[in-house]
Amino acid sequence: MALIVLAGSGVLPLGSSAISSAAPIDDKRAQAKAIQAQIDDLDIKISALAEQLHGAEEARDAALAAAKEAETQIVAARQEVSRTRKIVRARWAAIYQQSISGQGINELNLSNTDQLLSSRQYAKNQASSDNEMLDQLAVAQQDLAVKKSDYTAAAKEAEAQSLTISNSKRELEATETQQAEVLAQVSADIDALIKEEQRRQAAAAAAAAVAGRGRSSGRSPETFPDLPPPGPAAANAIAWARTQIGKSYNNTNPARFGPDAFDCSGLIYMAYGMAGVSIPKVSGPQYRALPHVSMDALLPGDLIFWGSGGGSHVALYVGGGQVVDAGRSNGVSERAIWGNPEGAARPTG
Repeated sequence: MALIVLAGSGVLPLGSSAISSAAPIDDKRAQAKAIQAQIDDLDIKISALAEQLHGAEEARDAALAAAKEAETQIVAARQEVSRTRKIVRARWAAIYQQSISGQGINELNLSNTDQLLSSRQYAKNQASSDNEMLDQLAVAQQDLAVKKSDYTAAAKEAEAQSLTISNSKRELEATETQQAEVLAQVSADIDALIKEEQRRQAAAAAAAAVAGRGRSSGRSPETFPDLPPPGPAAANAIAWARTQIGKSYNNTNPARFGPDAFDCSGLIYMAYGMAGVSIPKVSGPQYRALPHVSMDALLPGDLIFWGSGGGSHVALYVGGGQVVDAGRSNGVSERAIWGNPEGAARPTG
């Protein structure tokens, strides 16, 4: 799993000469645009790390569950070995007692050689069978111990990976916080201008997306399947997602699935889940699992993805160039398509 590396963030210092009341309007617009672009870039990188963290945590939990199951089987195997040993000891104690008490001899015809040989052979065969059974149980125990060790090692590796991702995520979050402080410092002077610029950029992004801007240059055109339009589940998913608008952003498990907060993939997973359609819980697997649609053929209910392989962010297209999504800086909201989407997919059902 690739990690996003924090490099060259280009943070603008809080005490910069940046935006002053004497600066030309164009300079203010340029700096505000640069700061907002940096925040948007950090936002999508943090979202990508959160998605990677979810995958690592799921791998860790699966390995821990497998190790726990192996331990349960080891305990059961130990109990079986103990029970079998008791049976073997009791059996051979009885044979020994018979041999020294004479009870076994009285029951035998000592003149019958075939009977004597048969009894001895039975005792020999029983001992061999008992030893073989104990050997098999010992081998089973060893195999279970190896499996438990492997699962435990896998869990530790996934946990270490989660820690690495979390550290990188915290670094990006700290940088984004600093950028937000810079933007807050200048926003009082140019609030109206920033809103105007954001509206212009959003409209341009929506137009570019509809024109197929989401497909990266230099890449072979994707062949899209001939899909039917979204079914009733799409409308239900949109309706439910809109009822969550205004809720906060949280990218930790299990809080990211609501009901009080969401992250991008958690919101989409719940929206379609409430509509009766099961999809993966993380944006990358969502993009891989669902049939792709062209950005110039979007219909309400389609999912739009950002980042390589859709692994950075996902939003629900609601029509009119608008999406509902959960973002770190805006929570759950409805807004115009923004940035450069990687592509789109259509849940069926």
